[in-house]
Amino acid sequence: PSDMKLLEVIVSDDSDDRTPQMLTSFANNKTVRLFHHDKRRGVSAAWNEILTESKGDLIVLIDADTIPSADFLAKISSKTIKSGAGLVAANSSPLAPKSFFARASFFVGLWLQEVRRSFGANPFTVIGRGLAIKREIAKKIVLPANLLSPDLYMSCRVKELGYEIQYAEDAVVYFKPTTSARDFASQVIRAFLGHRQLNNYSKRTLQKVPFMDLIIKAIRIAR
Repeated sequence: PSDMKLLEVIVSDDSDDRTPQMLTSFANNKTVRLFHHDKRRGVSAAWNEILTESKGDLIVLIDADTIPSADFLAKISSKTIKSGAGLVAANSSPLAPKSFFARASFFVGLWLQEVRRSFGANPFTVIGRGLAIKREIAKKIVLPANLLSPDLYMSCRVKELGYEIQYAEDAVVYFKPTTSARDFASQVIRAFLGHRQLNNYSKRTLQKVPFMDLIIKAIRIAR
């Protein structure tokens, strides 16, 4: 937004590809800060690093495998400031599928969109592909190292601290649906185990979505 300034871009990277070399093209841009690690540490470690190092009043987290829409930063920043919410979740939208398992991944993505659209702050509202959180809140959060769903933990912690969570339908980040059986199964199993790991925490802090409502929405999306 015109009344806000982009202070910095922080890249927390533990890949073994050419990411650090590619970022040298931004060497003269003092707003870009790269933290590279030779060992894979997981999402929680990366988020903790970003939350600790960030200096701005508002922190926007975007996963490496997403494509933010052109006005994503403006939309999610404006929503976070104007709504008064402590955390705002982006609209994670799947790109058109081109294979069987991509269609399965596409279906899950659309189903979760519908759940986020229909209920208040629930266990499915926030997803790591895109979110915005106020710095004053972020500084009170440290993600445990063994988390399978750091986005769910962050949702619970924000609510526990007494702040609201909202969903920004127009702040879109696109992702490519997985194309293999192994990757699709891995995503589903990881999501299931991650929610099970934090089941008691989410029950205390977030709105529960009735199981039958989840089934009905899944049937509608499938049709």
